Amino acid sequence: MDTGDTNTALMRMEAEHQRLRRQVRWLGILLVGSLALLLVGELLRWKSALGAPGERPSELRVSRLIIQDEHGRVRGELGLMPGAQEPSLAFYQPQGQRWASLAMATPPGAPPAHQSASLTLHDESGKARVLLGASGRDNGLVLYESEGHPGLALYLDTDSQGLVIRGSDAPRIQLRYTEHDDARLSELIFRDEQRTQAALRGGSGGGALNLYRPDGESAFRTP
Repeated sequence: MDTGDTNTALMRMEAEHQRLRRQVRWLGILLVGSLALLLVGELLRWKSALGAPGERPSELRVSRLIIQDEHGRVRGELGLMPGAQEPSLAFYQPQGQRWASLAMATPPGAPPAHQSASLTLHDESGKARVLLGASGRDNGLVLYESEGHPGLALYLDTDSQGLVIRGSDAPRIQLRYTEHDDARLSELIFRDEQRTQAALRGGSGGGALNLYRPDGESAFRTP
């Protein structure tokens, strides 16, 4: 290869190199421009999503939310249930029975006005089996019998705490500790359907055991 051929080859390589440089430069400009347009578009979309001052488009305002499975069966509800004044959350079994619920409710035996936040767990048949309640007034745990009656209750309120074992119709055994001012009293009480049968009490003033006849009169007392 002579000098002329070499110079020609070098000139062609230089021209090709310049062409590639121009292509790379234009591709870079195109890439930067596309990225800038994308950022501007996202910024405009974000600003439009914000809306007017005070608006919050990320909120979803509904009075009731129902969750269904692929077969159209209701498996969960969140919101104000029909006839309820407070919102609640409930989960359902495929057959429609409740599994669990979280709501404002009145503990068993409490006045209607004494509501507390409660978590209720149900068995396979939909019957309530466990109730956990909490409020500023009292807290408690209730276990239910298979028939749906409260069977055992553990409670803690402002001046007392205790354990209650119930029959199907009334409390049968109660273990209670009461503290009021400087007075402290511990009690173990046994009851039938209507009245107290035996009571064991102990406190700062000493202890006492009382046994009662079926008519309610004292049969034995010590001291």
